Amino acid sequence: MLDQPEVTTKSVETYRALWGIVGFLLITWAFLLFAFTDLYSWLAYIEVLLGAWGLATIGLAWTAPTYNRRYMTMWNWTTAILTMIGFGAWAWMQIRLSPSYGTDEIAFNQYAAQIASHWHNPYIHSMAPSFQMFHVSPNGYTFRLNGTPVEALSYPALSFLIYLPSLWLGFATQMAVIVNVVLWALAVLLTFYLLPKRLRPLALIAGSLPILTGFTVGGVTDVVFLIPLIIAVYQWDRYPTFTGWRAWMTPVAMGLAISVKQTPWPIIPFLLAAWYLELNRQGRRGEAMRMLTRFLLIMGGVFLVINLPFILSNPSAWLQGVLTPVASNAVPAGQGLVGLAIFLGIGGGNLFYFSLLLIITFGAFFVIYVATFPRFKALTVLTPSFILFFSARSFASYFVVLALPAIVALCSTTSVTREDFPRLTAHKRFEYSAIGLAVAGLLAGTLALTSSAPLSIQILSIKTTGQLATIIQVRLNVTNHTNHSVTPAFTVQNGGAETAFWIRQAGPKTLRAHSSAFYNLMAPNFFAQSPLTGGFQIAAFTENPGSVSISAPFSVNPYHLIMNPEAVNQVQPPGKVVTLTTQLVDAFDNPVHLTGLPVFLGQTVYTQAGQIYGQASINGKGVGMTPVVAYTDSNGAATFYVTSQLSSTDPVYFEANLVNNLTGYPYGYSEIVPIRFLNGH
Repeated sequence: MLDQPEVTTKSVETYRALWGIVGFLLITWAFLLFAFTDLYSWLAYIEVLLGAWGLATIGLAWTAPTYNRRYMTMWNWTTAILTMIGFGAWAWMQIRLSPSYGTDEIAFNQYAAQIASHWHNPYIHSMAPSFQMFHVSPNGYTFRLNGTPVEALSYPALSFLIYLPSLWLGFATQMAVIVNVVLWALAVLLTFYLLPKRLRPLALIAGSLPILTGFTVGGVTDVVFLIPLIIAVYQWDRYPTFTGWRAWMTPVAMGLAISVKQTPWPIIPFLLAAWYLELNRQGRRGEAMRMLTRFLLIMGGVFLVINLPFILSNPSAWLQGVLTPVASNAVPAGQGLVGLAIFLGIGGGNLFYFSLLLIITFGAFFVIYVATFPRFKALTVLTPSFILFFSARSFASYFVVLALPAIVALCSTTSVTREDFPRLTAHKRFEYSAIGLAVAGLLAGTLALTSSAPLSIQILSIKTTGQLATIIQVRLNVTNHTNHSVTPAFTVQNGGAETAFWIRQAGPKTLRAHSSAFYNLMAPNFFAQSPLTGGFQIAAFTENPGSVSISAPFSVNPYHLIMNPEAVNQVQPPGKVVTLTTQLVDAFDNPVHLTGLPVFLGQTVYTQAGQIYGQASINGKGVGMTPVVAYTDSNGAATFYVTSQLSSTDPVYFEANLVNNLTGYPYGYSEIVPIRFLNGH
């Protein structure tokens, strides 16, 4: 078996399964690269190598339990490196196809590094120029409740200092994303190295998860703190026994990790508590306090050294920047508990309750952790994921980005047995505290989910861009149910996220208590225009107190059209009649038998010089007339007869659509069918 340290039936089965999955992952990376071989033909070399190596890995894992250990170690490491090569090639193609930075955080960090490279303090500069510099979509901004974007650097100094060496070497184009990709590959390989040999495939499996690789390329900068955090939590429960350089390694690595981003900060109290409880149980309380003090001094010293130049330059600007994530009054977002408010309208009337719930959850989790130690020891590194689930901003990255360090911590620490579980009766004070905090958390959660949204929002009508198939304007009826005036800021929720805030074209800026008003909203840019192919909601945010109100989902497309034939592959002679039939279908492409529904067929010609009018005749109407209407029969089908007397190498493009009978917006577009009418064929 591949590099197997010991042979038991159970370990062999596990080992075969894990390495088999890695083999399939290599084949998956090959498949993902296959789509880009027409752009870069040299990718075929990598694709074929990954596919062949993946099949060989499966074959070895499932059929060869006794190969030479030395050679299998070399094979395993080669497999790990090839997996990361596959990821790197795929990441390069994502950058090549979409070079714009996906989030404001990665743009801020590279821009801050550029400022720091000229020996200036980025904490006193606005990060707004980075939006244009790195082509960040307005939908990638972090917005406040009043609709304005956050433009301040939001993280400790190592978040941008990590990029300085690359800048000094003259490397700037796509630098931050490429550095993050390299750091992710190194983090996966470090995890592979630190894991027990029989579990090393877990590093490659976790390192190839689409959500994590997507975050890395997409601009989520958490990857920067992963390597030091992995080092810090490796065998963390043995830290009290470390001497020499190892006694320095853990606090120094943790100091580096917390100097990048705030996500690892909640782990620290749990580590300290675990070390204290373990030493206290051994009757070494005095030693525990000295050890914890030394850890805090070293970790804090590293953090201070990294941030000190900026603290000395402008303490208030640095502090304000580091606290921006919690003090910027940002809009609620994410997949945690707050999703009930921002998508279903359950609660959201006072966002302060989510902040209160977050604090109480942290306290309750900590008390329960201490009271039952070491029952929840395996969750130590994942504590931020559990706690931040209850935050008003609870993105998926908070829940999954700690996967690699959590796996390393889980597999490198001493296992907990049932005999290790404490008798809870010996911790009555902690029991009562945990119960009290749980009750308080339940109360805060109840308030968060029962505080009524201040506004009710009804979508009355929309205006679209026609064939561009996006929504550009929305008309609303908004009612304020509170006893005070509010100043709402509106945005559209589409695809699980808020767009840039929409422009108020008509309607009062401040809506008085217990009053209603009509609002016309305009999309501020193309990125904010919701596509007609899905539904959307309107969200309104207010300040003092912070709140969110949402409309009911608005579905633009109850039906759409399918064209038959979907393609006309042969050149048609001028004068020949081509029959196009449109079928009315539902969201699952099931035929809808609705009689008398008007269907509109349009025609146009797209040339290199631009768009020109078509010269075909539809259903005997005048040449070039567009659109032409036909009505569905009892089967939900509408038939069009098209012909052209003009011979041209440029095809005529036909597309059918429906029109809403109340507000007149087009929707339900069919496929586009080009037909070339040409003599001599």
